[in-house]
Amino acid sequence: MKALQALVAVIIFAAAFAAAFYLSLPKADDSPNFKFKAVEQGVAFYSNELPPGDFLKAFSDSNEFTIVVSASSEAQSYNSFAGNALVLLTSVLQASGKKPVSLVKQFDNNSLAYCQTNKGLAVLNETISVSECMEMLGSEAKFIIIESPDSSLKQPEVLLEKNKVTVKTQKASDFQAVPLIVLKTMFSDSEEKIKIINDFAKKVSG
Repeated sequence: MKALQALVAVIIFAAAFAAAFYLSLPKADDSPNFKFKAVEQGVAFYSNELPPGDFLKAFSDSNEFTIVVSASSEAQSYNSFAGNALVLLTSVLQASGKKPVSLVKQFDNNSLAYCQTNKGLAVLNETISVSECMEMLGSEAKFIIIESPDSSLKQPEVLLEKNKVTVKTQKASDFQAVPLIVLKTMFSDSEEKIKIINDFAKKVSG
């Protein structure tokens, strides 16, 4: 119930993104490490393989995605933002007919202590060892990774590399907004899906 209530606030935020998001054309690249760059709504997208919009469209063809977020025993407010991002990504991917697999990295004193995963099953939340976690991260799965905030960034970034999309933000409160832009590029009908999810969440939460 708490997750659905949190999702309501996250999805309502989507109204701010009414305009369609297009990144199909490469723009001037001011990064020496990436061939393509595009900036949308203050978020920089980088890719070496394809223009960002084309990369994300191709990326969306996969049937299964592993969503990676981090949690900390010392930062409950941070965990709330990370949890909201996980719920948002999971819900939209499921609504798009995809199989989302959650992988939550649990940190204690800035060290990875263990991980939790649902292995693609909504009713499962299994604790796994660090070695098992690293094995999952080293697989050939398609990953959507939400990294810990980095205040040194000039703007939020999304790195598009082979089998993974990595979201890098300046602050945890961006964990909802940036993945939402990514989702709307991957799935052209995301607005409709988000509305359906939002309406359902409102009914359940009363």
